[in-house]
Amino acid sequence: MKNKLFVTGLLAWAVVTHANSYKSDLGGLTLPCATCHGFPEEKNNAMNLYGIKEEIFFYKFKSFQLRLDEDRGVMYYISIAYSDDDIRRMAAYFAKKQ
Repeated sequence: MKNKLFVTGLLAWAVVTHANSYKSDLGGLTLPCATCHGFPEEKNNAMNLYGIKEEIFFYKFKSFQLRLDEDRGVMYYISIAYSDDDIRRMAAYFAKKQ
């Protein structure tokens, strides 16, 4: 079941990222985040990332990549697709958007 969820999520992420790559200066890196974390206008979203400090975003995102326990969750599988440079660029983007 987890493998099917992972493959489905990865496929959806790839399609959405490709479709949005022309709309963002980040090449669509942050669009998959909006699925769960919302857009800047969505103030009622408890998990909204807009306005988060760069160092906090980077640390939390990297912690998902480095998890070794069996219950890694969906963010582990999402995070492994990103390089440190991608994470830094996303951190800067979310920090300046509010």
